[in-house]
Amino acid sequence: MEVLAASTDEDERYEAAKYLADHPDTHAIGALAIALCTGDEFVRFWAAHALGVTQHPDAVLPLCGALRDIESDVRDAAADALAEVADERAVQPLMRAFLREGLGRNALVRIGQPSVTALLAALEAKAHLVGHRIVLVEALAEIADPRVGPALLGILHDGNEPAEVRQTAGECVTDLDDGKYYAEAMKALELLSWMQDDDPFKHDWVDDDEDEVE
Repeated sequence: MEVLAASTDEDERYEAAKYLADHPDTHAIGALAIALCTGDEFVRFWAAHALGVTQHPDAVLPLCGALRDIESDVRDAAADALAEVADERAVQPLMRAFLREGLGRNALVRIGQPSVTALLAALEAKAHLVGHRIVLVEALAEIADPRVGPALLGILHDGNEPAEVRQTAGECVTDLDDGKYYAEAMKALELLSWMQDDDPFKHDWVDDDEDEVE
């Protein structure tokens, strides 16, 4: 702990942080938080992991701050560590990290019900990339909460949603709540499939030049 907080030798701090990632010590949280702000990239990376394995509430705020670290590896490590801590105070920072660069999906799922409101709000905003919306739907489906089934059915029936998002919502909702939504979801998925097949703008384009080469 003293090495992390006081040493100017980054190799020593690296070894100390890495050791603590394998040997959780809640007494080291303060020193790890300092290292997460002041160490080099490798020290910060292992400090984030070491904070996560403590699974202690005091690790939450330093890890949330590290979601804005300048190095992507450190940001990834912070998101993974927050999944270990699973504290609801991290929901909003994780949502911002997810919408900014796709980080934190597993942490939001691990936190569970406290994440549902934020996930639903992000989907209702309809302002995010299709890929992000699909991941948000999949994350919701992994959380046991009575709001999830009706929300996913609403997405499946929403004609303004991209077909890929509707398809994912339908596939996810069929397994929820002991099959409660199965029949309705399957009917809607069948209709969605028919609409896609009947889409006059959907073509299999052929490259004439490639045809000539063959």
